[in-house]
Amino acid sequence: MIFIYITILNVLILFLINSSKKYWLIPIFIWTTLILTFIVWRTNVDAQYQKLENSYWKKTSNVEFSKLNDAKDSIIKNNMFLLQLIGFQTFITFIIQNIGFYKTEDKKTYRWTCIFFACMTLIFAVIGLLIGIVPTSGILG
Repeated sequence: MIFIYITILNVLILFLINSSKKYWLIPIFIWTTLILTFIVWRTNVDAQYQKLENSYWKKTSNVEFSKLNDAKDSIIKNNMFLLQLIGFQTFITFIIQNIGFYKTEDKKTYRWTCIFFACMTLIFAVIGLLIGIVPTSGILG
């Protein structure tokens, strides 16, 4: 459902803004916000998980082990969701950069952003494929 909201947000903003920079300004802002959200999320969650892990090693009880596993499963699930969301926004941004390349006179800017977001879309596709094949923790947990 959130993917639909992201798509609607991108499209709505494109129709509401009348500047030629709208094709790169808004989607890249949303993309950057999602990246920063992921970084802040990982920083906070890693600190909380480290506290749980330290607590487990002090007590080494089954209850603490269960809490640790539940926390890790939740972290992996939320990290995967955020990565999918960033990958989706990357793809949308790539498409919008192509539209901007063909609809505006600022070809130089859009050429570079198209290339950048094409590479980023490819990277997210490969990461998604690799996570689908081998779902280990790595970047997820």
